[in-house]
Amino acid sequence: MPVLALIRRDEPTGCDRQANLSRCRHEWRIVLGLASGSDLIANGLVFFSFSLRAMGALVVSVQTEPVSPPERSAVDTSRPASFSSKPASSGAALKPLDNLELESYRAVHPLAVGALLFGVISLLCFVDPWTFGLAAVLAVVMGLSALARIRKDADIYTGSQLARIGLTMGVICGLSSLTNDYISKYMRERSASQFARDYVEILKTGDLDQAVFYRLGAGSFRKNNDPKKAIANLKASAKGAGMDPYETLSSPIVQIQQALKTASKENLRFDAVETSAMDGTLPVVMVRLAIAGYDAQANNNQGAKSERESYILLQLKAETKGGDYDWWVSDVVYPYTPRSAFFQATVDTHGHAH
Repeated sequence: MPVLALIRRDEPTGCDRQANLSRCRHEWRIVLGLASGSDLIANGLVFFSFSLRAMGALVVSVQTEPVSPPERSAVDTSRPASFSSKPASSGAALKPLDNLELESYRAVHPLAVGALLFGVISLLCFVDPWTFGLAAVLAVVMGLSALARIRKDADIYTGSQLARIGLTMGVICGLSSLTNDYISKYMRERSASQFARDYVEILKTGDLDQAVFYRLGAGSFRKNNDPKKAIANLKASAKGAGMDPYETLSSPIVQIQQALKTASKENLRFDAVETSAMDGTLPVVMVRLAIAGYDAQANNNQGAKSERESYILLQLKAETKGGDYDWWVSDVVYPYTPRSAFFQATVDTHGHAH
C-alpha cells in the first residue's frame, strides 16, 4: 500500500525553535513510495518513531522563506553599524565638482602684481635711468619676495609667473639702462676732454678774440661765421646797453692770460673731468684745467709764482648730431677751487660758477 514518508533534510545548526520560524529555513521533502508487506513490518517502528520526533515542526510540502523588511527611506537600522546606507536624497550632499573648485582656488599674491607693475614702469629707465631706476629695483625686490612667499604658501597663493616676468623686466631694464648710461657718459666725457685740450692750445696763443669766439656757439656756428665779424657784432651790441657782453665773456680769459704771462704758457694743461650731466637734451661737462707754478691767491689775490697750482673751470655744452658732440665753452671760472662747482639746469655765461 502507498506509504507517505516525511523526511526532514539539512536542519540549520544553532536554530532555536523558540525563535521566529521566518528566520529559520527548513526544507522538507515528501517521499512517496510503495512498500511491501514485509517492508512495512520491518520499517514501521522506525518510521513511526521518526514521525513522532518531527511532529512539532512538520510542514508538508512547504518551504518557509524569511519575511522581507519594509523599504525604508532613511537609514536601515537592522544592518550592522559598520555599514552606512545611502542618503534619502542625493541633492543633500555637496557636489564633488564644487568641492574641487573651492579647494583648488588660490589668490594671486599682491607682491607678484606689484613686481609686474614696476617691471613695466622700469622700461622708462632708458629715458632717465636715475629717475626710473627705482622702479627696476622695486621690481626685483618685490619679485624675489613674491616668489619666496608663494613657495612658502603654495596652497594659498599663486602668481609666480607674474613675479618672474616683473623680476626679469626689472633686471634687464635696470642693468641695460645703467650700462647704456655709463657708456654714453664715457663717450661724452672723452669727447669733452678732447675739446678742452684743443681749447687749452687756443688759450696758449694769447688770442683773446679767438678764445671768446669759442664761447659764442657750437662748431656749426663757428663754421658758418667769421670770428672777426662775430666779435665785432658782439662789441657793437654793447652800445647803449648797461652791460657789455664782450667784457662779460672775456674777463675770466683776460685773468688767465695774465697768469700765463707770469708763469709760463707751457704750464697750462688739461687736468680732469669733474662731472657731467644733461641740461635737457644738451650734454654738459665740467672740465678742470691747471696752471702749474702759479698761485692765484698769492699777493692779495694778485697772483704770483709758486710751487702750488691754480685751477680753471670750463663748463662745456654740446649739440648732438648723429652721435657726435659739437662743443662750445658755456662758462669759464678763474680762479677755481677743485670740486667746488655744482651743476644747475639753467646756466648762463656771466663768467662765474653756478
